[in-house]
Amino acid sequence: MKKLITNTFSSIGLIFCLISCNSTETQEVIINNRYSIKIPTYMTKTTALNQEAILQYQNEFKGIYVMVFEDLKPDMQTMLAEYKPDKKFDSDFDKYADYMIESRGFSRLNNGTINGLKAKTLKTTKMIPEGMAYYHIALIDGKEHYYQLITGSDAIKEAKNRDAMKMIIESFTYN
Repeated sequence: MKKLITNTFSSIGLIFCLISCNSTETQEVIINNRYSIKIPTYMTKTTALNQEAILQYQNEFKGIYVMVFEDLKPDMQTMLAEYKPDKKFDSDFDKYADYMIESRGFSRLNNGTINGLKAKTLKTTKMIPEGMAYYHIALIDGKEHYYQLITGSDAIKEAKNRDAMKMIIESFTYN
């Protein structure tokens, strides 16, 4: 009898987890009263991904992660002045994006906008120490900052996480 009760509660817990982990509900996270981003409710806040990120959420079970970095534009001027001084870029944002992507070993940026802000995005897979990872990344030209939104997934879970990652990227709103 005790085993039956334990198995019943374990089954109920598993069903609850499966239902809540597949939820499409989101939570709006506002950072420094400057911007907001929508995160699926099944993701939890963390500080374990990268200490330089100003926002970090994850769901290890689903294999999905998000980080946001910001760079103050005046702080980037020296680096931008020294980066590829002989190459002509249309804007500082183009030069910033080229530097950020090249320094991470990525390519194939797509130009666009996210909620009215100039953006460059890419989708790619890359081998990392933990295995193959899928990334959907956006670089955004804000008023005073450049933003990097990095969503990542275990490559084998890409198909299940692709829509959530796209939603996170497209939800970035400058306040």
